Amino acid sequence: MRYKGVMQTNISYADALQNHPEQVQQIIQKLRNSSSKEKNTPPENLKWFYTSYVQIFPLTLDQVFQNTQHPPTPPSVEQQMADFNKNCHVVLSASKGHWYASSDKLPTIPNEILEPQHNHYKEMEQDRIRFENLSPEKKEEEVKETLRQLGFDPSSIAIMVKKT
Repeated sequence: MRYKGVMQTNISYADALQNHPEQVQQIIQKLRNSSSKEKNTPPENLKWFYTSYVQIFPLTLDQVFQNTQHPPTPPSVEQQMADFNKNCHVVLSASKGHWYASSDKLPTIPNEILEPQHNHYKEMEQDRIRFENLSPEKKEEEVKETLRQLGFDPSSIAIMVKKT
């Protein structure tokens, strides 16, 4: 099991308290029981945020080659969101100075996390459709430009994968 990047989404103390009162109390209890010099800081003076990460599962080359559908059908935005919902883990967090604490995993994923992800998947889908509608020459031109931006010389790159 692996994790794809951790993301932090800032929220206000008022929103944290309104939407997650149990988790706020859990974090405040951790603060009060700590040996931190911040232990008497009022909760509204803490930095409050969601910490989220997506659990991903690596594939072997055998698993990649078992997919015989060519080209593979890209997942829909709804399928990607279902996968995101299944594999995303979110906790409420707070910090002040060098002190930091998190709650247990939230039972649901907050909209502050879901909406940007949904928008990202929609943008990717629109870009995929745009690319599919390009002429072969334009596609090749765009791929070469992307490779240049990534620091590769498109004229010297050749990748051949052979299934044995």
